[in-house]
Amino acid sequence: MMMPTAPETRAPASPAVSARPPQRPVEWEAMTPNDLDLVWATEARAHGHPWARGHFRDAIQAGHPAWLLTSAPLTPQEAASAQTASGRVLVGYGVALASPDEWHVLNLVVSPEHRRQGWGRLMLETLGQRALAAGATGLLLEVRESNRAAQALYASLGFETVGRRKDYYPAGPTGREHALVLRWRWAPPEEAA
Repeated sequence: MMMPTAPETRAPASPAVSARPPQRPVEWEAMTPNDLDLVWATEARAHGHPWARGHFRDAIQAGHPAWLLTSAPLTPQEAASAQTASGRVLVGYGVALASPDEWHVLNLVVSPEHRRQGWGRLMLETLGQRALAAGATGLLLEVRESNRAAQALYASLGFETVGRRKDYYPAGPTGREHALVLRWRWAPPEEAA
């Protein structure tokens, strides 16, 4: 079921996987060094200011949660396109920093050809479940002030704005853009009941 937005006086319930059936069967795979070329190429297509390939390599080497959301190819065009090291189509990917209290989402991307299909929501819900299972009580992330679509997704999951980082993101050749800091905290199971 989708996580409802909780009233301001209560903490959001624990994350739950969306009841909406996926448009295609997907799997959650660990990101490996063999996937870096495809991940970085997708990152470059998805962002005007992409992460460096080395950021992904360093996250894998440090043991941070780094994953791929993949699917078997559904069309001959997909079968002929760039695929993950496991031979599957890259739907999305992400990197987080796990800590005992909350996990910080460092990078979350849906491949451009798979956007607006619910995959970002699915990745966040799944990441929330994994963080909860590890004992964390929430997720933290930054989002560009101008990214209204992402902000709407995060709000629908129960993320709340808890701060602002001035000049956090690059914008244009010499400019910078502020980031909103969002937190999704859920109540322990005994409090959510």
